[in-house]
Amino acid sequence: MLTLDLHVGPGRNPLPVHLGGVLHGFVEGGVKNHAPQLLPILRPNGPDLPAHFMILPPPIGAPSGDRLRFAVILYGQAATASREILGALLAQQACGLNARQIQIEQAWCAHPGSETAALLEEGRLLDSPLMRPSVHCDISPLERQGSGHLHRLSFRSPLLLASRKAQRERERLATGLPWPSLGSVLDSIADRMRILEPELADALGLPPNWTAPDAAHQIEPLTPAATPAQQIEWEYTATPRSASGEAPAGRRTLPIPGIVGDLIYPSTGIEHEHALLHWGQWLGVGQKTTMGCGSYALLSR
Repeated sequence: MLTLDLHVGPGRNPLPVHLGGVLHGFVEGGVKNHAPQLLPILRPNGPDLPAHFMILPPPIGAPSGDRLRFAVILYGQAATASREILGALLAQQACGLNARQIQIEQAWCAHPGSETAALLEEGRLLDSPLMRPSVHCDISPLERQGSGHLHRLSFRSPLLLASRKAQRERERLATGLPWPSLGSVLDSIADRMRILEPELADALGLPPNWTAPDAAHQIEPLTPAATPAQQIEWEYTATPRSASGEAPAGRRTLPIPGIVGDLIYPSTGIEHEHALLHWGQWLGVGQKTTMGCGSYALLSR
């Protein structure tokens, strides 16, 4: 995981409520412009399968001011390219962020099972080498939980687990997106784990064809009164591409609905349930995870 602290200059308009799309454009643009040799590593399976990176944006509603901290979670071979990606972002910062000047002031890199290493301090790239990833990942604490526990998923960025058709239906948007079932959340995490971290899936004993039991797809979440889940709509501005892959002139803004807030599921005690929900904090859930969607913190009790 590559974490960056930015100083953000003033602008005419406020920053978007969800910064995942803006930060995604900054990271991918930096790699395309200044380290194109990394593109096959970040998207080894092509544009139609999950990319091997994910933006971890500031939580929705968090005060931003002139300081911004976000992370880029890297999977597979991409995890070894943190320093090269940072170099590309240092070059890309001259282009600004959302029509604002920026300065990357500090950056850190961390691998599971290892201490955090500083890569950048006060805007200066350090000469110290990257730390080596830990070869051993201890999964012993992720024991199977029995029934009676609760899983509280606190979504810091929009959850886009509903089908694309449901997101486009006017009636559905007016009445609210459907709450995701426990089974659909588990299936989404399992699919991403098998693609992005197959070694972790093997270590957890996750079968290639594993899906949540039918009963789990009937379990809908509760929402706490203090932090109720709610539907929000955020806008993402993109350059449309033609069938030939060329980018025509003009840009379009897409309204995208999603769910933020806390969802509480009862623990069923089924195999892989707790482990998937634990690792889902770093894998994300649902669609557009590269843009930071589907990011949550897990509280089990």
